[in-house]
Amino acid sequence: MDQFAQLAPDERRAYFEAAAANLGNMSAEIIQKDFWVCWTLKNLFGLDDIGAHLTFKGGTSLSKVYGIIKRFSEDIDVAIERDYLGFGDLKGPEHAAGTKERERRLQSLKVSCQDTVKGQILTAFSARCESLLKPNSWSLAIDANDSDRQTLLFTFPNAIDTGLQAYVRPVVKIELGARSDHWPAQQASIKPYLHDAFPAALSEPSSTIRVLAAERTFWEKATILHMLHHWPATKLLPIRMSRHYCDFYMLLGSIVKDLALKDDALLTRVAEHKSVFFRAASAKYEEAKRGTLRLAPPDHRCTALRTDYAAMSSMFFDTIPDLEVIIATISAFEQSFNGD
Repeated sequence: MDQFAQLAPDERRAYFEAAAANLGNMSAEIIQKDFWVCWTLKNLFGLDDIGAHLTFKGGTSLSKVYGIIKRFSEDIDVAIERDYLGFGDLKGPEHAAGTKERERRLQSLKVSCQDTVKGQILTAFSARCESLLKPNSWSLAIDANDSDRQTLLFTFPNAIDTGLQAYVRPVVKIELGARSDHWPAQQASIKPYLHDAFPAALSEPSSTIRVLAAERTFWEKATILHMLHHWPATKLLPIRMSRHYCDFYMLLGSIVKDLALKDDALLTRVAEHKSVFFRAASAKYEEAKRGTLRLAPPDHRCTALRTDYAAMSSMFFDTIPDLEVIIATISAFEQSFNGD
């Protein structure tokens, strides 16, 4: 991937456009951005020292590693091990004696993560970019819109100048954080869609990184839906929440469902973890268990979800699942799981 990244913009553009014509189900802009997503993961996880303490997770992992969702996910969700930041063993927020101590530890963890992102990671990844990319073709900065100050924006060397840039920005958002659990995880390979169209174009087509196991992501998504079900009726849902329903629907249609259902203990672990690190009284994580798990959206949310879902339709590579089918399938699983 590194050699391809150093090609002249015209050469890269020709490959991306030809790949789009070859594959037929995605634009050249998406193929370009996907290449840089993979390049970013390869070089982020290849950083000395801290690279070994990172875990790739979230919806993009379901697409790039497990091939479960057929939707372009442009953000990279990466977790930093708390042990690495000095919050291992009994020093973690989950071991705090009382609410005040837990909040103090969570704040300390946040500050430590912020310092690591803006210091070590920003510096090391910038140095990697300087050594591998042409001068003045890229930039790396803290995302000013992230109130936690733990997200990096990598503006990659753009080779395509079209009107689609408002829809597929030439920027990879690297969302870092230290609140996530890393178990279970595994080593997995990632490769760009460009390789599917032109296997010979990349001398190093894949890289191996640590990724959160799909069965963990299954329950992570389920507890997001549980939280959204209990979202206060007086508050609007944040944008792009419909993707979680679609992702969970795709998980239900995969072999991951059977893996996740083998042991309720993983759901319990996810719910307990969120009750500490992503605490919200309205989420009712204590009810995220067999018998009381709530996944389907309340009726009063469906109109907003339809609008949100329609807005993301252009990000799908394949046939777009109907939202009504998605909700009905999730509802049926909820009833079966709870024994209703």
